[in-house]
Amino acid sequence: MEVPDLKTESGRRFLDSLLLQSSFITGPSPSQADTMVYNRLASSHQVEDKDMDNLARWLSNMNSFEASERKAFPASPININIAQSQRPTKASHHPFPCPL
Repeated sequence: MEVPDLKTESGRRFLDSLLLQSSFITGPSPSQADTMVYNRLASSHQVEDKDMDNLARWLSNMNSFEASERKAFPASPININIAQSQRPTKASHHPFPCPL
């Protein structure tokens, strides 16, 4: 399953709509897919979307588990690929090209 970049609103809306169908990412029980998505959301600090009730419910569920419990979730029954934002290289930060 391809998941859009979770740092974007559209990525979080995708996740919110996915969670309308089930309690966890891949079904009724948590898996490593949930742990991966949870960790990505936590690292991006993008977890305060007010109008995404399904995402808020899922986050509340995930927060109820200790880190050791999340780590022990079973393997995901499907592969999850989460898109990442392209980070600019150092050269692209420079406003003027450097002569060779």
